[in-house]
Amino acid sequence: MGSKVQRPILETAIELFAAEGYFGVGIRDIAKAADVTPGSIFRLFDTKEKLFASALEAVAERGLEPAEFQKSLQSSPKGFAEVLHKALRRWYSSVAPQSARLMMYAALSKQEEWRETASKRTSQISRILAESIQREARKAKIKDIDAHAAARTLISALLNLKSTHTLLDRGEKEREAVERIIHQWIQGLSLN
Repeated sequence: MGSKVQRPILETAIELFAAEGYFGVGIRDIAKAADVTPGSIFRLFDTKEKLFASALEAVAERGLEPAEFQKSLQSSPKGFAEVLHKALRRWYSSVAPQSARLMMYAALSKQEEWRETASKRTSQISRILAESIQREARKAKIKDIDAHAAARTLISALLNLKSTHTLLDRGEKEREAVERIIHQWIQGLSLN
């Protein structure tokens, strides 16, 4: 029963939790949308909290792998700013809006475990980005950069945009917003 029913329940939970937040959705809502009984959900996940944690773990592992992000930050004859733009666009496009919203809800919760799960992947991406900034700053002999704060700021801004992008007109306006955020951030670093 688990493998056949568990995945649709989990995907439905992701969709509903991302749309309404943890407190905006009940087990009955998820059961109805997944076309299962509430008992099926409780048999597979025990509690609503464990279902949310499973949904969060599933979305936290989606998107560009940190190792792939690191590879995309490798030097290029085009220069550091171009490498950053390309790598950050690639990472941003790999994050689903549902994932960003679910991670935002988890980060805002009182559950330490949820906050840690939500921040694990983004912390890895931020750390890799910060290391790249530090390398480039050393080459340019720039000392007044807090690379870790800069990386966290940008990743947070892009995740916030992703989680709310459905409020924008899709397509070109979203791409323009991403480009403006990345461009402003690179200019703020004075590394271009």
